[in-house]
Amino acid sequence: MATLEQPYLDLLSKIMNEGHDKEDRTGTGTRSLFGAQMRFDLNDGLADTAKIKIKIKDTQFGNKSKGKYSSEIEKEVHRVQILDPATG
Repeated sequence: MATLEQPYLDLLSKIMNEGHDKEDRTGTGTRSLFGAQMRFDLNDGLADTAKIKIKIKDTQFGNKSKGKYSSEIEKEVHRVQILDPATG
């Protein structure tokens, strides 16, 4: 098991066992535990995630006039970047 996976699973278990249910406007609700924390050694680096939009060229066949056409679509994807303390 990855070194960060077990503390994460332990925290989820603690939230499920000791957490308190809260209502929200959607009726779905959440479970929370005040003050729960995870700590990480930043000497190993830190993962940074973000949603970004990228443009993808999409080539299709079957256009009546030319037989082939190309379009550009925009797609939202997750980007993960490992921030290495050695490189700044």
